[in-house]
Amino acid sequence: MFASILTSSGSRTLAVGLREYAAESSVHWNEVMAASLVVSLPVAAGFLLLQRHLVRGVTAGAVR
Repeated sequence: MFASILTSSGSRTLAVGLREYAAESSVHWNEVMAASLVVSLPVAAGFLLLQRHLVRGVTAGAVR
């Protein structure tokens, strides 16, 4: 809600941009699912590439 109110059409977040696929009377589910896949793939790929470093950092702080 915060991002949809304070952003303009030129600088929207991805979640607000995905919301544009829903109209008042219908939702284009095939387009929403395709866009959400395109949005989530880089995040998942980045996590898989950096997983080793993230786990190492979290466990390094847990040693007493």
